[in-house]
Amino acid sequence: MNDVTTRRRVLHVTVFNKDEVRTILRSLGQEKWFDVRQMSFDEFAAAGFRALSDFDILLFGIGDAFWTEAGSLAPGAVAEVRRFVEAGGGLVWTHDTLCAILDLHEMSGFRQAEGLQWLDQSVTHVRVRDPHHAILAGPYHPSAGKYKIAKSKHTGGTYSHPPAGMIAEGAEIVIDHDCSIEGPQNFYLTTHSWGHGRVVAIEVGHEEIKQMGEFERELFVNSLYWAASTGSKMEPATGPHVAHQCRQRRWLKRERIAVCVALSLSAMAILMHYLPKDTIWQNVLNLGVGVVPGLIAWFVAGPRRTDDEE
Repeated sequence: MNDVTTRRRVLHVTVFNKDEVRTILRSLGQEKWFDVRQMSFDEFAAAGFRALSDFDILLFGIGDAFWTEAGSLAPGAVAEVRRFVEAGGGLVWTHDTLCAILDLHEMSGFRQAEGLQWLDQSVTHVRVRDPHHAILAGPYHPSAGKYKIAKSKHTGGTYSHPPAGMIAEGAEIVIDHDCSIEGPQNFYLTTHSWGHGRVVAIEVGHEEIKQMGEFERELFVNSLYWAASTGSKMEPATGPHVAHQCRQRRWLKRERIAVCVALSLSAMAILMHYLPKDTIWQNVLNLGVGVVPGLIAWFVAGPRRTDDEE
């Protein structure tokens, strides 16, 4: 499981039995890098949680009002989810799925506020607070700034909000809603670590999948890669193309070293043959001068950009 090109195995727990995850992956040509199994919440709660060791990512969602449709998880299931993440598994919450299972809030970096509280503003854009966070490093690279999101219609307007009553406490807010409210109750995308694993909460799902814009779909895919790049489950990666780039860079470095050594040895052989070598100092001088062509070649030959880095 250490090859970054390995297919990430995703367990998608849903209450609506819609094929949202695979639909998003297909829309971006990313489906070949993920093996998605869909399971109903009831099946997962009954016994499906026992199969978590077969997966790299546990994803709850996607869908509005998930928390009003899903039941609760028994203590044994909660403990298994905790063990899964602690061992290096990735956990992804979408939209209000975070509200569904109270016993998993702390490990996700959240606490529940007193009463049911909402971010009481109509919001049509989100803003990137931390453009240098690893979750934004690939395969898609949103920069600092604001991005429009397509959200559900409500009382004649388009609005967006984080899960009701959830307060980020420990979770890092990477993206929030573009409104006047500042603080841990205003978040769109958060990340958190638990044991060797990673937890992502992303608000996608507050609209129909067909309404989801490219920014949200790309951010969702980034979240899957980041969540899977953990502990013993996966080596860190930013996408399947990274493996090729790393191999290419390593090959270029080895190639440069080989060329430089060959030039230096050739120069030394010539110098030792034609120049005086009666004393040890003359031999040292010949060897030192022989290294010069290799050093020059090292700087002339690299570093070079690969086609994938253009």
